[in-house]
Amino acid sequence: MDHVRLFVRTSATKFQVGLVGLLAFIYASESFACSVPPSHWSASVEEMVRSTPTIVLARATREVEDGNWRVFHFESISSLKGEAPATFSLRTVRGGQNRGDYSQHQDPLFWGREFAGNYVDPGSCTAYGQFSVNETYLVFVGGPDYPKSYEIVRSEQDFWFRVVSATVEAVQQQFRAIREIQEASTR
Repeated sequence: MDHVRLFVRTSATKFQVGLVGLLAFIYASESFACSVPPSHWSASVEEMVRSTPTIVLARATREVEDGNWRVFHFESISSLKGEAPATFSLRTVRGGQNRGDYSQHQDPLFWGREFAGNYVDPGSCTAYGQFSVNETYLVFVGGPDYPKSYEIVRSEQDFWFRVVSATVEAVQQQFRAIREIQEASTR
């Protein structure tokens, strides 16, 4: 009988230790993971354009290792919106892989999933771009960290480039029309 009590007591202790370990793992995972992506990650192209001051086509020229980070340096090729700096840098996490250009952004996967894009989220609810030296990217600079803020664009025929360009033009036309209406109403 003592043998059975010892077995039950030992099993119960192992169960309690296991349960405490499991709860600690779950708690730690939840505290370091992004369980609910930020709402702006599902923004439309128009929302992205409106909320980002600078949208630039740029080439990654250099990569520098910085601890757990990689810093990519870029040269601006052209600006779709705002004043493009001649050069700028973006920091990203190590270990991510460039996701390619989704067949020049014509792949339904890119358009059908709100979190598709050339980014990595290390569990911090922050989208970091994934880059390769000598590739060209359409980068949304100075706005929220959208999953689609860092897309590879290999030509101006790329569908993402064309959609963003058209959206920038449409938004600018709306601003001009509003300004004209406001000016006309003050005369």
